[in-house]
Amino acid sequence: KIQFESLRGGNGLGIQVSPDNGSTYRTSGYNGNRRRWYTTDSGSNYTEQGSYYPNHLFYSSNSAGDASTWEVTILNMLDSSKTMCISYGGFGYSDTYHTLGIYSGRYNTAESHNSLKIYAADSGSFTAGKVSIFGIKTT
Repeated sequence: KIQFESLRGGNGLGIQVSPDNGSTYRTSGYNGNRRRWYTTDSGSNYTEQGSYYPNHLFYSSNSAGDASTWEVTILNMLDSSKTMCISYGGFGYSDTYHTLGIYSGRYNTAESHNSLKIYAADSGSFTAGKVSIFGIKTT
């Protein structure tokens, strides 16, 4: 499990996987699907959106000012299955605007992965917030 708590500063939040201890990361070949609901009026009305992401195991399109808070569970990473993730969370920068979402994704080729890259997917660097990783299993 990976928890992102009030992560700010980077445009977009991405996770990619590596089969070779981080020498290279897979930049394509993912099936990522997100469904989200967002409001611009303090929750009186929500708009629903769905999107597909082929370049990340996990992706959140938050902007630099948003506080991104997600819990991501990574499955089948160390065996030769398809590495997958499920997540829920959201982001927002004020009481008026906030987003709630669910996300699922997988790397669409069966291979073992031994490294994750967590990064500002679109631009910038993270300047505030917290990333916690739980349940690391090594062989």
